[in-house]
Amino acid sequence: MRRRTIAIAILLALTSIQLNAQWERQFRAGLNAGHEWNIFLNPSVIRGAEETLFRSDLWVNAPYQGGFVSADFNRDLGKSRWKIGAYLSGANYNLRVNANRHSFRLNTSYRVKYASRKYFEVAPELYRIKRVGINDQDAILSTPFSYFRFTLPVKFDFYLRNKAWLKTTSGYLYRSYDRTNARQLSYHAGFIEAGLSKKWKSDKNETKLTYTNRVEVRLYKNLEFFLDEPDEPGDPAEPEEVEESSRVWTYLSNDLEYSIKPLHQNFKLTVGLYTTIRLDSEEENSYKELAPGIRTEWKLSRWTLSGNLSYVYRNFSEREVGEEEVPLQYKYIRGYVKASVPLGEKTNFYIKSNVVNRASSNDLLTRGFREYFNSRIEMGITLRL
Repeated sequence: MRRRTIAIAILLALTSIQLNAQWERQFRAGLNAGHEWNIFLNPSVIRGAEETLFRSDLWVNAPYQGGFVSADFNRDLGKSRWKIGAYLSGANYNLRVNANRHSFRLNTSYRVKYASRKYFEVAPELYRIKRVGINDQDAILSTPFSYFRFTLPVKFDFYLRNKAWLKTTSGYLYRSYDRTNARQLSYHAGFIEAGLSKKWKSDKNETKLTYTNRVEVRLYKNLEFFLDEPDEPGDPAEPEEVEESSRVWTYLSNDLEYSIKPLHQNFKLTVGLYTTIRLDSEEENSYKELAPGIRTEWKLSRWTLSGNLSYVYRNFSEREVGEEEVPLQYKYIRGYVKASVPLGEKTNFYIKSNVVNRASSNDLLTRGFREYFNSRIEMGITLRL
């Protein structure tokens, strides 16, 4: 990872030299430190055949230090524009090396106005995150925390006059999770999305209403590996056997958002209602989800405050859990708050915190389909170069 980071930094430096005279450039960097509770999303209690494990045994809590660097290039080509961006970040947990995480994102975007009030954009993106461990709270797939992702969205936007837009996106998504000793999981997906938005402006407020509908179909491929041990020490190993299985998940989502911004105050409020239906080809893992949420942003004389709060109710009608075999249900509460203040013309200080609490209808003290709690607090400095 260190060699890869150095290579990327050299590539960005050479790119900036070549594009110096033709592109608008923005470089950013930052350092941060924080503390995370229950890093690997374990439940509070697990009862095994021989012993019971409690929070002190299961939760991994640790401080961390990290940072990021980013580079963005933008070129105006008249009726079109081209953007290129790269982002590299990492966090080291001194007391828990296996919790270290590193990620890299490379993206580009080309947007053109091809007719009156009509726009086309293509925006491919590569993303890679590396972290040890398996997410056991995703008990159906048990996905590793490390994966590679490629996204290729194609967008057509139409301005409908009177501050109204119709925006459409379709594309391809590929995600491949890191191979473990026994399996390799990946999926290919196609998606299509349409959103309609409208703004109103009065003497007091500016308001906006947005409705978005999305359909995504994922084809999962799971490879399980079996390696027979040699009969005698020193004998050649038997060829590895591979067993392949697949499943199809279809996601149907509908989002409705309403935002209001008083014209004479530096305050913005957004409320939303978000619904998702997942259809499983095997039916057992289908669910319906309802999630109301609220977001705020408030700019004071120097400080900028932002935050969001949401509640998620997810119901699996075909999967039963617990001693009484009730339908699996999750109830999430997610919260986030951030405060930032400038320290100079190009330097900012921030402090932020987030929390996720999941309740589950599974009353068996096993690892899968359980409740969990995760929280993080972080402070840092960002610099525009």
